[in-house]
Amino acid sequence: MEKTRNLKRLVMVVVAILLVALVFVGIYLQSQPTRLYPGEVREYEGEHLSSISDVKENAIRGNQIVNESTYRLTVTDFSRV
Repeated sequence: MEKTRNLKRLVMVVVAILLVALVFVGIYLQSQPTRLYPGEVREYEGEHLSSISDVKENAIRGNQIVNESTYRLTVTDFSRV
């Protein structure tokens, strides 16, 4: 009688440990970013896609440098004017 009670406790402890481990593994796997296929996609649903290297620089004064510590963005809601 004592052996079966101890065996039941052992089985319950092992099952509880496995459940906790499964929860931690599930949380870990959900926190991992989705890995994308390495390389560039050149076609999507039968449509040709341009290469990222085909994008031309079209800034009037070249690349702008923004000082993040002094930059301020102002948003105006013109629908209320």
